[in-house]
Amino acid sequence: MLVKTLSTKQIEMLRAMYEEKFMRIYEVSKWATDKELQSRLNTVASLYKGARKNAVKQILKYVDGKKSVWDIAIAMREDGHVVSPEDVIDILEKCRREGIVRVRTVAQVALPKAEVYAKTTIAEADKVIEQLKPEAEVVSQNIEILKKELESVLSTLETQQVEVVPEEARAISPLKIVEDTLKLKASGVINSLFQIDKWISALLIATTEGDPIVLFSPKPVDINQAEIAAASSVILATSSKYVESFGKKPIRRILVLADKGIMVIKPLINDYLLVSLINREAKLGIVLRDIEWISNEITNVLQAKVSS
Repeated sequence: MLVKTLSTKQIEMLRAMYEEKFMRIYEVSKWATDKELQSRLNTVASLYKGARKNAVKQILKYVDGKKSVWDIAIAMREDGHVVSPEDVIDILEKCRREGIVRVRTVAQVALPKAEVYAKTTIAEADKVIEQLKPEAEVVSQNIEILKKELESVLSTLETQQVEVVPEEARAISPLKIVEDTLKLKASGVINSLFQIDKWISALLIATTEGDPIVLFSPKPVDINQAEIAAASSVILATSSKYVESFGKKPIRRILVLADKGIMVIKPLINDYLLVSLINREAKLGIVLRDIEWISNEITNVLQAKVSS
């Protein structure tokens, strides 16, 4: 079986595609009066509701031509604003189109990284993911070794039996699972989430059929992925059925509250769902914004067409 994996160049491009927007540095327009800026800012604020509307009104306090989008997001959160990094970039881009700010430069430093542990329920994929515990920069140095190992591992999938989840039960092929996990790990998306949000203890990506695919966590955790994936699948399917019977829009997310924590179930693309395990003391508004943000980022990474 011939397997095409991510090359060094593709890994670098994938990471750059993700990081560039958060490393942008904006400055306030010098060609508009304070009155004009306020009027335009009110126009942008009218596009939002609730906490984000208030964030728009205050955002120019943080735009100084020095802070990156990432820095602004952290500063606003510390001041009590319920925003994710994605919210900040969205607001600033709308402000840019209104002539309120402009992109001054892109910071030449990488996003801060938190260590991420990745565990799959496919033994063959685990062998590959074990090589990915260092950051993508280290992975890129050994990509040729990974290519050979991945080809060797996947060439035996047709003859080996996967004990955790039988092959015939999978709607998504093992090859795609490995490729998608590689892309998520290499992009740095998950690292960024755990760096900025200390309340999310784990992320589980599973199929809507209830098969666990990969668990990401900032530290090693002992979690029964199969039970969580199966329960989440049933909860999502049942809830979707009742919501549709009332003629409502598709479910955006489901919250399950427990004594020791919160579980958030969110549909993703291509028969995937995302399960987030959250500490009970979390600031739920911020965490839900982060889950929305990371869901979009995961979707973008999985859909990314990275040229060679």
